[in-house]
Amino acid sequence: MKAAETTLVPSDGLMGVEVDSFAGDVVILADRDATTATIDAVKRGTHGYSRRAESEDSLEQISVEYGVEERGPSKFIVVRASTSAPEPWHQRVDLTVTVPRLGTAVVRTARGHVYVTDFAEGVDIETNEGDVRAVSNHVLTQPSTILDAEGSIDWRAPPGSTAKVEAEAVNGVVRVKAREGKWLGLDARNDHDSMYGSINGGANLLVLRTVGGNIRVFVGPNPSHTGSFLD
Repeated sequence: MKAAETTLVPSDGLMGVEVDSFAGDVVILADRDATTATIDAVKRGTHGYSRRAESEDSLEQISVEYGVEERGPSKFIVVRASTSAPEPWHQRVDLTVTVPRLGTAVVRTARGHVYVTDFAEGVDIETNEGDVRAVSNHVLTQPSTILDAEGSIDWRAPPGSTAKVEAEAVNGVVRVKAREGKWLGLDARNDHDSMYGSINGGANLLVLRTVGGNIRVFVGPNPSHTGSFLD
């Protein structure tokens, strides 16, 4: 069972987004044509066919709250999803947050994919049982961290972006491609599942770690239009 709701949030200039959810997919994206920010929440109960009534009733126990916070020179839309249900493993909230201009994205969730598109600054993401895709058409020069388990990580940026890369994929493969720019990876730890090095001589730390998935790092033209394979 599911229930959907949409919330409009006034947006003024570049804004960060922080999502803290007990479970579910999270999508954060920038839409230049948007005149306000929106939060779309889909509450889901997954108790199974024989417990449909319980599943429907449990949706009322899921709470999605938001606020706008001043953090130094930046404004953040903060979204928090929680549940009071005694069996939270049978619930989730899928969240989509759209802003006209996206600065930093911070996500904490479980049992969910995370997709962040066209951020101008950095990302700080933690999830499990889902893939993470962080793609921007803005030149990226600020630190980012993505921690995942049982999922793959895809980080893509345009030419001119920089990073000091620390990437580890336990039981997976790490691939780095700088189609335009310079990748320097001479660390003795480098192997099929670990990559340490720099993109365009960057000092801004890019930490990517996963277990049970692969990691792809791409710097080149049209990063959001690049396919799944870097070969």
